[in-house]
Amino acid sequence: MIETGQNKKEAKREVEKVDRIPLTNRSSQIVSQTIDKMLEKHPGVSMNRKDFVNWLIEESFKSLTPSTEKVLYERFYDEIKFLEKSLRALKKKKKNGEDVSIAKVLKQAKPKFKKTEGKTETSNKPKAPAKPLEKENLTPQRANA
Repeated sequence: MIETGQNKKEAKREVEKVDRIPLTNRSSQIVSQTIDKMLEKHPGVSMNRKDFVNWLIEESFKSLTPSTEKVLYERFYDEIKFLEKSLRALKKKKKNGEDVSIAKVLKQAKPKFKKTEGKTETSNKPKAPAKPLEKENLTPQRANA
């Protein structure tokens, strides 16, 4: 059977799109070592890098647990990107004639977690009341000359 140009186009549309995502050298080594270990330990196993990485992603991220979400947030949160995104949202709303302020946009776009030194806190936690300012702390200290 001879394929026409139309049949070739239809066949190309049916092929699943493949994304190419480069791995770091370390990640590539880990994938290779894991596959080698499985093939050595279990002679009947037949797997390649593509199949292993696809399986790993599909099985690991079927659902995003809160703890995984927290780890991903800690690893990838970028305050500059957050502020830029909030500014774009503000500009878009103002352009559409909406009455908004930066405070409203930031409140709506506020991240779920707060990044702190070595810890991540959820923004859902009640905050401890602030300590009242003491009168001594309000006056500037002068250096003795």
